Amino acid sequence: MKSKLRFLGWEIALIFRNGGNFINSLFFFTIIIFLVPLGVGPDSEILSRIAPGIIWIAALLSVLLALDRIFLPDFEDGSLEMLCLSPLPFELIIALKMLAHWITTGLPLTIIAPFIALGLNLDLSSFPWLILSLMIGTPALSFIGTIGASLTLSLRRSSLLISLLVLPLYLPTLIFGSRVIYLSLDGGDPLLALALLFSTTLISFAVAPFLASFAVRSHWKY
Repeated sequence: MKSKLRFLGWEIALIFRNGGNFINSLFFFTIIIFLVPLGVGPDSEILSRIAPGIIWIAALLSVLLALDRIFLPDFEDGSLEMLCLSPLPFELIIALKMLAHWITTGLPLTIIAPFIALGLNLDLSSFPWLILSLMIGTPALSFIGTIGASLTLSLRRSSLLISLLVLPLYLPTLIFGSRVIYLSLDGGDPLLALALLFSTTLISFAVAPFLASFAVRSHWKY
């Protein structure tokens, strides 16, 4: 258990040390949200209505921005191959990398989202559902994205290809996540949408380490 926590802490520290992607994701998320009123106008009723979808799209694109860095630095310096040969199961190492990616991208977005949502005039009564949907749903963005990152590991300028691979897989998370907030705004029951969102995250967490492990190993000749 200590070795797993140590590895997770090491991954998070490494991401913060090379903090460009972490800062870029937050900056990109903020810019998208604040550009929306400039594009659709200052009508508070319209902004309030489209806020859930805009926040979720911005979160999705911001997480997508940092996906290529999950494996690439370790792959380029050879440490990923050493991790594959370590005593820890490689699937567990990938699961810890997924968690580290979410902690440094999805979690900060979830924390700042309510403050940014004020600029979109989102109803305050929906804020708990906004936070809950992002907290439950954004891990799936990192988990699913890990599969795309592993498939394009040895390709140059793989960011566009990762986007093409994972965007269709992101649709259930996007739909259920924004639906939770819309139902809370309309006085409906968001629990079913939240349960479906949670199921998507659990399935992606269960499947992604094994698919990513197989894809990463396929880049080596042995």
